[in-house]
Amino acid sequence: MAFFTIEKRLRSDGTARYRCTVAVKQNGKYVHRENKTFSKNTLAKSWGAKRVAYIEEHGLPEPEKEMKEISVITVGDLLTPV
Repeated sequence: MAFFTIEKRLRSDGTARYRCTVAVKQNGKYVHRENKTFSKNTLAKSWGAKRVAYIEEHGLPEPEKEMKEISVITVGDLLTPV
């Protein structure tokens, strides 16, 4: 089951920021966690509720689908003049 928490954080200039963490636990262990920071508490709550609803409806995001295609470059390729 997914859930979210909101943590109020103060910046060095004294302004407040709100970090929303969405997490999923299975068998007492975290299997997924993501967070995002907002300038307003209401924005953080809205994002957290939407992400929880999405995860509960569609399941956990698969890392392969969320990552863009990664190409492998070796150090030798970088050092070889073109």
